[in-house]
Amino acid sequence: MSKYILPNEPRADIAAAVKGTLMGGAAKHIAPRLFPVVKTGQRDGSWYLSQFVNPGVTTGRSYGNALTGTHKANAKKTWSTSSHENRVCLTDADIEDMGGLDPAVLASAEEGVRAIALKRDNLAYLAVKTAASTPADLNPAAPFKAIADAARAVKRYGDPWLVCGESWLNTYVANENVALHLRGLYGDRIFLDITTGVESVLNAVGVAFGVKGIIVGDDDAFTYLSNPADTTSGAVDATNGFVVALRDMGASPLATAKVQPVFGLMPIFVPGDEGEVQVETSYDSSTRVNNVDTVVWATALTVNAGAAKAVAIPASGWYTGQGDESSSSSSSESSASSSSD
Repeated sequence: MSKYILPNEPRADIAAAVKGTLMGGAAKHIAPRLFPVVKTGQRDGSWYLSQFVNPGVTTGRSYGNALTGTHKANAKKTWSTSSHENRVCLTDADIEDMGGLDPAVLASAEEGVRAIALKRDNLAYLAVKTAASTPADLNPAAPFKAIADAARAVKRYGDPWLVCGESWLNTYVANENVALHLRGLYGDRIFLDITTGVESVLNAVGVAFGVKGIIVGDDDAFTYLSNPADTTSGAVDATNGFVVALRDMGASPLATAKVQPVFGLMPIFVPGDEGEVQVETSYDSSTRVNNVDTVVWATALTVNAGAAKAVAIPASGWYTGQGDESSSSSSSESSASSSSD
């Protein structure tokens, strides 16, 4: 007979304790930053959300002539959440090894929440990749120009941020021109600070690249997985980085998205008065195993695809900084242009 038997019940206390579980190094969870959470009591639905209308400007209108107007109407955006769940199993021996029932349940919930959070990050990555569409190739000889161009293209939606995976960032800064530029600004220690994820450094380096800052996700999130548009399912995307315009959406992201064009939202179905992540415990008498289940119902809803652009590291010539000189200016000129935008 089992010494430890967990009741079949929700554990809101455990869910609250592990909700903020983050990964180490530079990587942080990207989904909440790119797609602010909107809790909803429905598994699917639709919202009318703000779009740009670009009204024309009439100059020198004569008295008595009517002013032509442009209709500002929100667009209907439909969404449907999917369940993402996992189970961590514990034997009596496992529980004893972890120092007892409470620490074992907490540790199991942390593992479950981390996996669920990575899945949400992957939803965000796939949505950004789809919205950004065809990427602009980075020029090894002028590595900042395409990023600065993308930032200018999306800036009316908010502050442009560079969003990428760990492998992409490590590859990008290995370019000779990028490395020389960073050493000149910050010294050799800059590369350690980037890889260890010092947030103030990532933001400063982002400004040097022509954006507000850098948001780095775990490589496990920047994978193609089951995206039907890709044939390399499971591969880490070390080729594509993204420039995404984000705005401060305050305490009510949905209300903001109704009046200001934003990149996206993340509807999360919350049953009853539970949190966005649910943790439940149970005991299986047939296997004599305790279970800790984690579940979230979520989707990544793109509201304005124009707020995201992709930039791609080319297949050759990147590390030596030798690119097509006919398509861009020198790296120093590009760096100056990027910094001034």
